[in-house]
Amino acid sequence: GEHALTLAKRNKNRIALFYMDLNGFKQVNDDQGHDVGDQLLQQVTRRFSGTLRDTDTLARVGGDEFTLLMENNPSNEAIAAVAEKLAASLRQPIKIAGRSLNISTSIGVAVYPQDGDHLSDLLQGADTAMYQAKNSSKTICFYSEGAPTVVASE
Repeated sequence: GEHALTLAKRNKNRIALFYMDLNGFKQVNDDQGHDVGDQLLQQVTRRFSGTLRDTDTLARVGGDEFTLLMENNPSNEAIAAVAEKLAASLRQPIKIAGRSLNISTSIGVAVYPQDGDHLSDLLQGADTAMYQAKNSSKTICFYSEGAPTVVASE
């Protein structure tokens, strides 16, 4: 991540950092057990990865939280389109152990340079925007100047 940021600074490019959280994951884990939860995370990772370009870097950062680094100067439209694809990849139920599980994602996005100079700033901004998305039942929120802009909703 830091390497991508260094490159972006040198080339005066924008970078988008996505912070994604799975809605309903805790419920599945509690009701169905950790094995099902783990399988669900693997399926979600596979679906997310299937929507991305080779240049996008997806990482799982916590139980059910993921980050995605989008390089190469993405426009807000491109960022929103990727967020929409990620959300859409979860619209079909995920089948595990004979059950159909419905899960969705809340996505917060912070953009370098406007939302911070360091990866930690971007992570914090994207995390804040993700909670904003979750609380307002939106799919994606951008973190800009402390007032996330809602771009896409269900």
